[in-house]
Amino acid sequence: MHIVSKRPWYNIRWQIWVLSVVAILVISVMRYQLTRPIEVQVTSAPTGQDKTLKNRMIFLVSLEKSFHKKGWLASLDLEGENGNVLKIYWESINRPFVKQMVETTDLIQDIREMGFKRLVLNNGKQEWNLDLKN
Repeated sequence: MHIVSKRPWYNIRWQIWVLSVVAILVISVMRYQLTRPIEVQVTSAPTGQDKTLKNRMIFLVSLEKSFHKKGWLASLDLEGENGNVLKIYWESINRPFVKQMVETTDLIQDIREMGFKRLVLNNGKQEWNLDLKN
């Protein structure tokens, strides 16, 4: 004779417990990955010291258009003395995107050649500051 429990969820409570523990671990690892600071090392100095604010504005508009063509609804702005800080604001920026952007050496090199000393990426909740002048 098989006894059926009046509370069938007791039969699967250990499975629920295991799933809960796994979910907590996954969330903890993902949160750590998203909040861990990024370390960027650049080996040469900016080459675009002779670029004017007008040159940087033209580059900014071109870069913003290329982002929009890819479906990235980012807004770009210049900050700092002589517009030498490029700020990119986009709600979908996350750590993997920042890492991909840093590893795309052509883009970083183009930004440096325009004389930008710093690149700031912001998603409204987190901000990444990449020093391009060291």
